[in-house]
Amino acid sequence: RPCVIHLTRVAHLTAGLAPTAAAAMDNPHPISLVPDVFDTVKLVSVDQLSGLSNPWPRSQDIESYCFKKASKDDLVLAVSHAWPYGAHPDPMSNKAGPLAELIDRAKSIHKLPGRTLVFCDFLSVSQRPFAPGQMERTPQEEADFAKALRAFPQIYLQADAVLHIDVPTERVPDDGVEYKAMLTDLDDATLVEINGNVHVVRVDRDTETTVAPFDRVNSIGGVLVHSLEDVHNAKQRLMEDGTNKNDSWFWGCSSSSYARVYLGETPVAMTRAPFGMWSILSPDEKGWVYFERFASMVKGAMTHEDQAGNVAFATSKALSQELKEGSDMLRAAAAGGQQQLEDALKHFVKELDKKNVRSSLRGQGDKYRWLG
Repeated sequence: RPCVIHLTRVAHLTAGLAPTAAAAMDNPHPISLVPDVFDTVKLVSVDQLSGLSNPWPRSQDIESYCFKKASKDDLVLAVSHAWPYGAHPDPMSNKAGPLAELIDRAKSIHKLPGRTLVFCDFLSVSQRPFAPGQMERTPQEEADFAKALRAFPQIYLQADAVLHIDVPTERVPDDGVEYKAMLTDLDDATLVEINGNVHVVRVDRDTETTVAPFDRVNSIGGVLVHSLEDVHNAKQRLMEDGTNKNDSWFWGCSSSSYARVYLGETPVAMTRAPFGMWSILSPDEKGWVYFERFASMVKGAMTHEDQAGNVAFATSKALSQELKEGSDMLRAAAAGGQQQLEDALKHFVKELDKKNVRSSLRGQGDKYRWLG
C-alpha cells in the first residue's frame, strides 16, 4: 500500500510537466511529495547560497538557476530561525556565517551522492517588498504563498535535517531614530494598524518624501496615535480647532484597517523602522520557532537515540540539548503507551502556551499572517 500511494503521488506530480521537470521526479526526495511543495517552494542550491547579495534578496528576485528540484540522492536541509525584523530575517547578514557552519556540519554526517539543497522561508517562497522599487507579490505569488504556508510543517518533518539558527542580530542603522514630518509627507501613504501601533506600509509617490515604508506614526499635532481611528480623530480635532489652516481632505479608515491620508502642514512625530518592527522577543519566546523546534524533536524521536543528533543541528549547545531532551521524552513516551504519549504531548502544549505567537509587521509574521 505505501508503494501504491508513493507511485500515485509521483504520477500526479509529473502529469503535465515538461520533460526535464518530469525527469527530475523519477527519483523524488520525500520533501517533493509534500502537497504543493513541488510547484510553490524553491530549494536553494548550497553552491549558489554564498553568492547571494547581502542582505538576502527575496525569493522571487533570485535567479532561477539558484534553485533545484530535490531528488532522493540530494541532502535537503530546512532552516529554522527567528526574524529580528518584520520585513527581513537578516538585514545585517548576521546569520550567513552560522548557517554555512551548520550546513558543513550536516554535510559531514550525511554523505549523500547528490546535491545539498536548502529550504529557508525568505529565500524559498515569495515575499513582500522590503526595499524601494520592489514590486508587491503578484496574485499568483500570493496564491502560491498560501499553498506553501500550509506545507511548512511537513517541510520541516520531511527534510533530512533542520538547521536551528539562534544568534545575536544587530539593529540596522537609523532603526528607532525619531524624526519630525508633516502630514503632507503622508500624502499617498498607506497605513496599517498593528498591535497598538500605526505604520506606513507603502508610499505611492514618485517625488521624494520624508517618510519611508515601515516607519511608525507616533503622534499627529501632538496627539498620540495607536490606531487608525486615532489618526482619524486627530485630524478631526485639528479641523475643529482650526489648527489646520490648509484646505485638505481625508479618506476614512476602512474595515480592512487601511487609511490614506492627505492633510495640511501639521507636525507628525515618526520613528524610523527601515526593515519593519524590531522584535523585542528572543527566539525562545516565539511560538512559531517553537513549532519548528518541536518538529525536530519529533524527527529525533523517530530515530535511534544514537542518531537523533543527525537530524537537527543548532548554533548553541543549550539549544542542541533542548532538542535532544524533547526527542528523548517523545521517544520514551511512545514506547510507554498511549497514555504516556498523550501526557508528553500535553507537556509540549503547555510549553507552547508560554510562547508568543502574535505576528509582527510583515516577514516572520508574514510567514503565517500578513500584517504589512
